[in-house]
Amino acid sequence: MLAHERAALEGIRALYGRPVAYTGAGLTDETIIAIRSDTRAVPHEGFAGRPNGLSFEIFRDDFPQEPRKGNLIVEEDGSRWSVIDRNEADDIDSWILSVEEAPAP
Repeated sequence: MLAHERAALEGIRALYGRPVAYTGAGLTDETIIAIRSDTRAVPHEGFAGRPNGLSFEIFRDDFPQEPRKGNLIVEEDGSRWSVIDRNEADDIDSWILSVEEAPAP
């Protein structure tokens, strides 16, 4: 990634990112920055009734290990999310982590 591209991504992260507590991928309740995305799921193969999808975009550099299913994300308001899928986004040097509501502790 070129320096100006990295600088642009850091600007977007600074504008839209919010602190979350992350547990998993070598972290234990560590505060990192994530961009939350709540988007309508695209109907796939006739499943038009699918719910909206919630995901978090997090820079790869924030993780000492790869994120996995079951990792925990806790937002500032106390909302708890469990990772159910992950996608590596090479073009933005990030992980896109799809989540579902996690049970209360």
